[in-house]
Amino acid sequence: MTLALAEAAAEALVRVEVARRELFLAPLRSRMARVAGVHFDNQKTVLERKLRERGAHLNESVCREGLGDAVAGLMITIFDEFAVDTADAMREILMMAMEGAIKHRLLDFGYAMSFSLRNPAAQRYLKTYCLNEIKKIDATTLKIMKGIVYQGLYEGASYTEIAARMVSRYAAFGTPVPQHHLRNRAELIATYETATAYEAAGREVADTIAKKGIPIEKSSITVGDDRVDAECLAKEAQKWIPLDQPFTTHLQKDNVEHQRSPFHIACRCTTIYRVATKRAREMLARSPNPAPVEFYAIIK
Repeated sequence: MTLALAEAAAEALVRVEVARRELFLAPLRSRMARVAGVHFDNQKTVLERKLRERGAHLNESVCREGLGDAVAGLMITIFDEFAVDTADAMREILMMAMEGAIKHRLLDFGYAMSFSLRNPAAQRYLKTYCLNEIKKIDATTLKIMKGIVYQGLYEGASYTEIAARMVSRYAAFGTPVPQHHLRNRAELIATYETATAYEAAGREVADTIAKKGIPIEKSSITVGDDRVDAECLAKEAQKWIPLDQPFTTHLQKDNVEHQRSPFHIACRCTTIYRVATKRAREMLARSPNPAPVEFYAIIK
C-alpha cells in the first residue's frame, strides 16, 4: 500500500469514528436537552407565580428595597425544589453515554466483554456528579437573574417591569445561542454533558489499558465542518501524542491542561486512542481483559 493510500485509509477510519460517536450521542443529546428544558420551564413557572404573589402583597417601593438579595433567596428555594428530579433524569442519560463509550473503546482495542455501570457505587457517584453539575447550571441562572434585577434598578424600572424581564429571560433560554450548531441553552448544556460523559468514559478505558504497561497514544478529531473553531483545529493538528500529554494551543480560551475533549462547552470534538507500537499491540493481544469493575467511576 502506498503512503497516500495508507493516509487515505487512516482518514476514513477517523471519519467513521466521528460518525459512530455522533450517531450514538445524537438521541442522548435530544433527551438531555428535553431534561434541561423541563428544568428551566419548571423553574420559570414557579418563579412567575412567586413574583406575582410578591407583587400582590407588597407595594412597589417596598419591593425595590433589597430586591437583589430577595430575588437571590427566592431563586435558591426554586433551585432546591427541582434539583433532585433533574439529577435523576440526567444520571440515566449520562450512564448510557458512558456505557456506549466504554463499549466503543473496548472494541477499538480488540476487547469484547460484558459489563455494567448499574451498580450502587456507580449510581451514587454519578448522582453526586449530576447534582454538582445542576448547581453550576443554576448558579449561572442566578447570575443572569441578578443581573436583570440590578440593571432594572439602575434604569429605574418598576418591580413589575423587572419581574416581567426575569420571566421573559427564562423563556429566552429556548432561543438561539451564538454557537450556530446549537439552538438554545438547553441544547448547549446537553451537548457538553453528554460529550463529557462519553469522552471521560473513553479515556478511562485507555487509562486502564495503559496501567498494564502498554503505551497508548491519543489524537483529537473535529467533526470537520466549517463551524469548528480555531482552538479545536489547532488541537487536531497535533495528530498523535502520548496519552498523558495535554492538548495545548495558544488559541485556547482558558489555562486548563486538557487531557481530552470536550475543550469548551460547545465542543464537538472526540478523542481517539491507539496502542503506540507494534510490540505494544502484541502485548495487548496477550493481556487478559480488564475487569468490568474498573469502569464504575469514570467522570473526572
